[in-house]
Amino acid sequence: MAALLGYVSFVSFALAATLPTAATVRANVARYLIKPLPSVESIVGIPMPPASPMLVVASFGDDGVAPGLDRGYAVGRTLNEVLFGAHEALDVEAMPYYILDVSAPNVAAGLARDSRANAYRVATREAAAWCAYGRVEGNVPSARVVVVVDDCKSGRRSERAFAVAGDSEWPRVVADACDYIVATAVGVSARSRAACDRARAIRSESFLAYAAFATTRGMPFERLQALVAADPRFAPAVVDLIYRLPANSDKAAFLKEVEALRVAADSTPAVALIAMSRQASANAWKLEHRPLPALAVYIRAHPSLRAAWMLYASTLSSAVVHDYPAGTTAQTYKEDDTANGCCYARNEATHSAGLALSLAYYANRPQSYRARWQMGYALMRYGLMLRGVAMWDKVPREGRVALEPLCALADEFLAEALIAQPQAIALWNNRIGAQVHTHANWMETFESAVALHPKAQSLYETAMEYSQQRWGGTEARRKLVEELAKKNNPGQPWTLMLRERALWKRDRQEA
Repeated sequence: MAALLGYVSFVSFALAATLPTAATVRANVARYLIKPLPSVESIVGIPMPPASPMLVVASFGDDGVAPGLDRGYAVGRTLNEVLFGAHEALDVEAMPYYILDVSAPNVAAGLARDSRANAYRVATREAAAWCAYGRVEGNVPSARVVVVVDDCKSGRRSERAFAVAGDSEWPRVVADACDYIVATAVGVSARSRAACDRARAIRSESFLAYAAFATTRGMPFERLQALVAADPRFAPAVVDLIYRLPANSDKAAFLKEVEALRVAADSTPAVALIAMSRQASANAWKLEHRPLPALAVYIRAHPSLRAAWMLYASTLSSAVVHDYPAGTTAQTYKEDDTANGCCYARNEATHSAGLALSLAYYANRPQSYRARWQMGYALMRYGLMLRGVAMWDKVPREGRVALEPLCALADEFLAEALIAQPQAIALWNNRIGAQVHTHANWMETFESAVALHPKAQSLYETAMEYSQQRWGGTEARRKLVEELAKKNNPGQPWTLMLRERALWKRDRQEA
């Protein structure tokens, strides 16, 4: 009961503050736009439909009677992968998002996890309609999987147990559980039957290997690679592998590896989306660059999946703020020409599209912390696009006028998103960036962030970057950041390179 009361208070706290509506934001930013925002339909090919009910699929609990196996993890992750995109009218929390959205201090992991609590934690943050969770009990031939489907808002509950008489039956049980969850939430369709039937083709050996992998300390990357190599079609492990795949210095080789994994896993909806996410992070700095056209095609096929819309909006917003002027290429264009007021061209089309999608997403899902996060991020990045990369005295008037008010509005959204999910390190970095441009006390935000995340290298790097003289920083501030990094991360080599990395970044920008 105490845990449940904790959720009630968290819900009230997280949703207490009032943010401006999407219509109000649109009206407030209109004065700063250099061109009217495009319609969602002109960007993606369809208008953004009303939000579909969202389903959260938690990792299941496991009673631990099968040594060396976390069958609950394997059941939950496999169900998440199979259900993603399984029904035209059902949204599903994406597998990579779940990892962050479920996180909170002192959350029990492994066999001790609380499957119900985890489902409700995500549902609170993302305003989900349905929570699927459960537990694995006993060992074969008398094992069973208990599946619970809740209406997360009313608490209306449905439960069913599925017997597992032998190890070969795990794929069948996952498929039957998939059918049951869909039927309870939105009703079975031909598409959902086909998606759930896909689980029946899973090799039981792969499922059990995945359950064994979940019990290894740290779930080592090499073991995950071996699991996928043994069965490239086992999609839950493929999603995990693509998510964790290091992006090496050879971008072409990285993109080729991601694509090979996607194709081998038959490009299931979950696999295809995580592949496009990694491809976009490496290549999509402009509206027409791959995989953005393919992502638009994907969204038209799966318009109910908010994760796809979010990926498109966030990728566009994270694009470079400047573009190569007409008639030039990456080889002939020199960024340092902008110091003389020469040759700066805004990446306006990309950032306008990102802002338009973010406004539509927030209008559809105003209670989602990710919608608030993306709204703040898109506003800040649009302001930075207007500001450009020139020295301040060479920044166009509209950039000087818009930067502070857009970042101030962004900060409101980022602050509210952080109330719901303070475990998101990237969100803290975003808020620091917004506050730098509003002359707010961003060091206070940094210190709050490292109090929660003392080992987070990116927080110190962000703070050191904005402590440089070019941002109005001082030696005292740089020393404070450096000393905090060393105190909280004793012996870590990167703490000795904070200043050099910040200077290297400047040199790269000015080269």
